[in-house]
Amino acid sequence: MIDILQAERESHDYSTAILQAVRVSPLTAGISTQSVVDASYVFTQAAKAPASAFKKAIGLLGSIVDILSIEREDIEAANFCEIDDYEDAVQIACALRNGCDAIITNDHKFRNYSQITCYTPKEFFVHLFGTTL
Repeated sequence: MIDILQAERESHDYSTAILQAVRVSPLTAGISTQSVVDASYVFTQAAKAPASAFKKAIGLLGSIVDILSIEREDIEAANFCEIDDYEDAVQIACALRNGCDAIITNDHKFRNYSQITCYTPKEFFVHLFGTTL
């Protein structure tokens, strides 16, 4: 999500291209409520962007992708998971519960977890379109 919000990020072009593909195709995408909150913090606190800009962006993003709630069962699954990074365990549990086929992230630690396929934005773009930008 941060890649979509901040044009200077390395994966911005790939991330926005994927989002555009989701908008006009039968593809579906989701973002967890935790990711929304984390992105809000990074965008408004670290990047010093106004909260109104984030609210506008999340409103638009929410019209294209599903917002996936972190539920009690995700927390419970993370509690009994072998994954040491608790936040990652919760994100994976949420993705699995919602039937996600893949996670798109620049966090390379997700590759260590075999429960779900992980791609960087560039890798997923190549997976979808067979080419790079």
